[in-house]
Amino acid sequence: MNDRTNNSEHVANVVRRWAETFIHRAMSDFSCYGRKRNLSLSQVGVLFQLGHGGSSSVSRIADNLGITPAAVSQMLDALVREGFVTRREDSRDRRMKQIELTDKGYLVLEEVMRAKERWFVSLVERMNNEERKKVVEGLEVLIEKAAKEEEDSKNDLNEGAGG
Repeated sequence: MNDRTNNSEHVANVVRRWAETFIHRAMSDFSCYGRKRNLSLSQVGVLFQLGHGGSSSVSRIADNLGITPAAVSQMLDALVREGFVTRREDSRDRRMKQIELTDKGYLVLEEVMRAKERWFVSLVERMNNEERKKVVEGLEVLIEKAAKEEEDSKNDLNEGAGG
């Protein structure tokens, strides 16, 4: 290893630059796709949240997006009208509504993910075998460390709640 890869700040800067590049590309793709479907970036965010986490309450969506439940409800009205999501009563609390993706909503997510996959393939095809090996090794380490940090963070929260 050279001095630059031993320097935590330099490595963190490289990871940050990759994350910024990825996020910029992802947000640009989501925004472009949303415009084609007449969806706001927040609406696309709701679809992704539901696709990743399953059904959700209005309040949980609001918390995750950092907006009011009233704003989420308005956003959901449009998504329901377009057939991307459904609202149903929560079986545990009939006053609460559970929001779920429809088949049409899942199709939207699949289209966005196929576009993202094409971008990844395009990047990988520009690499030689040695570069691909380095990327895989590095990303596997990042994934492992991020998962461990998330686990530790959850454990810290649980210990704090129980103590």
